Amino acid sequence: MSQNHLRLAKLNKRKRGILRKAIELSDICEQEIVICMYDRISGTFVRYQSHPETDLKAMEKLAALKEKHYLNQMGRQIQAKFGLSSDRSLKIAKVAHQFNQLSGSRELTEKDAELFAVGVMGASMKDVEVAMKKSMKGESELFDKLLNDIASHNGTTPEKVNGIISQIFF
Repeated sequence: MSQNHLRLAKLNKRKRGILRKAIELSDICEQEIVICMYDRISGTFVRYQSHPETDLKAMEKLAALKEKHYLNQMGRQIQAKFGLSSDRSLKIAKVAHQFNQLSGSRELTEKDAELFAVGVMGASMKDVEVAMKKSMKGESELFDKLLNDIASHNGTTPEKVNGIISQIFF
């Protein structure tokens, strides 16, 4: 048997296995399942839909509404906990949600963490760390400036930012 024939046989066996599991999941757990498989080599497309009446566009809209509701709820929690404006809280919720999705798909790098920190606080973690260390040694000028910058970025007061940082780091 040629390598291509073996690859094709293995591929077809695995496709059947995935489809069999999808059918079981749909039947046993009463889930609506949609699976699309595209073979770039042969150009074939296989689509399985457990319920023919399932409207994919409606499912996408429902998922988008669910995500919007989740983000709004998360934004309200951030607003209640930290006293930020509803707009700023929603922006932070979106950044945090993107960060969580990214962390679920791959290992995060220091660059990812820095982008998150800058997106949320308007300052890098390294800047916060340096300012906090200097402040603990009695040199509070840098920390005070950082608090003012973060407060300005988030539309709040330096006192609230100090409280937030204290809650998060201590």
